[in-house]
Amino acid sequence: MFAFATKVATDASAVVQRDVDALRDIGLSDADVADVVFAVAARCFFTAVLDGLGAQLDAQTAQSFPPALLQAMVVGRPVAGA
Repeated sequence: MFAFATKVATDASAVVQRDVDALRDIGLSDADVADVVFAVAARCFFTAVLDGLGAQLDAQTAQSFPPALLQAMVVGRPVAGA
């Protein structure tokens, strides 16, 4: 599922039927596959909006997250002051 989500995020036009079939093979339904696509697309959209507005996560809020979670969350612009 991670490889599929990465493909959607980086080049959605490259997704082919065998990519969807691989998800079905591990038990995902068509609705599940759609949910993955929707979630990835929403994250990409939200990140582009924040980056386009120049928004950055403030350092105080960033410190409230465990480092591994923060690293996974921060996409685009870095934490303010970092």
